[in-house]
Amino acid sequence: LGYFNLLGCLGWKFMGCKNTKGAETPSAGSEFSSLDQPKQAAKPDAKPGVTNSRYAAQAETSKVTNTAAVFPSVFTEGVFALCFDPADVTKLIATGEEALIKDVEWKTGKVRRTLPKSHTKDITRIQFCPKNNFIATASRDKSVKIFDAPNGACTATMSAHSVMVSGLAVSPDETQLMSGSRDNSVRLWDINTAKQTAFNITARNIVQDMKWIPETSTVVQSGEDLHVRVWDTRATTSISLVTHMKGLDYIPRCLDVSNDGLYVTTGHNGFSGAGSMLRVWDIRKGEMLHEMSGHTFTVGSLCYLNGKPNTVVSVSHDNSARLWDTSTGTSLGILPMPGGRLSVVESCISETGFFVGFAGGLISFVRVDENNGMHIAIEIGDSSVESEVGEGA
Repeated sequence: LGYFNLLGCLGWKFMGCKNTKGAETPSAGSEFSSLDQPKQAAKPDAKPGVTNSRYAAQAETSKVTNTAAVFPSVFTEGVFALCFDPADVTKLIATGEEALIKDVEWKTGKVRRTLPKSHTKDITRIQFCPKNNFIATASRDKSVKIFDAPNGACTATMSAHSVMVSGLAVSPDETQLMSGSRDNSVRLWDINTAKQTAFNITARNIVQDMKWIPETSTVVQSGEDLHVRVWDTRATTSISLVTHMKGLDYIPRCLDVSNDGLYVTTGHNGFSGAGSMLRVWDIRKGEMLHEMSGHTFTVGSLCYLNGKPNTVVSVSHDNSARLWDTSTGTSLGILPMPGGRLSVVESCISETGFFVGFAGGLISFVRVDENNGMHIAIEIGDSSVESEVGEGA
């Protein structure tokens, strides 16, 4: 039944059906152990050509060159979220531990503008919405906010969560927003009125990340209870569960959805070589297609890479970035990244490459060539101080 419900929600591809069943039983928020560290595992020998296995082949390491353009820091604390305005690709929008949103001219390292501070604690998620020209944010202060992009003013605050907001997804038409929290709830909001329209509370569903599936009414969300759920946002009061991927053995910490909306890639927690994998899922069937291993500590963030179909970049607490082919489940390359804990990765939309935000405030731009070679081209901040690899994985 869950499979056919999901087909109905993917209305752009299949004939629609009204889904009124399938939601998990709501319950009050419950305690759940967040990071039970797995036992240490010895590092495996590389097995070239092996895919969809615990330990996939490790590609040749890209060299860290010292040809990067280096600019002064624009953040003194952690950079946790990055996004772009498609109308101005020279500007990177960055935020994080300082609860400030800054427009950074990334090729020169100059801060064009700092928006008036509105959140009182770290900003955990940010999304630029080009159709209606606004910025949506989520924060540890338990709120979601909307900012007018042209003037930087906060125009709406949405509050209902009881602890930090850890997930944020805006609908393709930019009229709805879903938020998720460590309070075991996902909540749907009308952006125009800033009012909650539906919610779901599921025991142990401590939200890690979420993305709206393109051209659908569905949102995919990862939880600390070892589930990846797909939610139907068409419900009037209670958000319905369409399907979920289960049987996971390591927490899915982050995820991203392919541009065609058919696949989701998840990144998982881990320690000393155990866990720390990426998994590729068929959203319609709820089945895993590939498991990709190589990182030795938690995968903190990942995204599909602009300009390279079926290519995902991941960053890990092992202080490295990796490229993966999601169609074959193989590793394409690894880049050691000095500068401390890697917090977030975001694809560049004007050229082939990606940005990495660090826990110490550094922002790096990594250029990717046609052969998947990677090199650090720009550093905004100081990469000379490194934290211990795997700390707090």
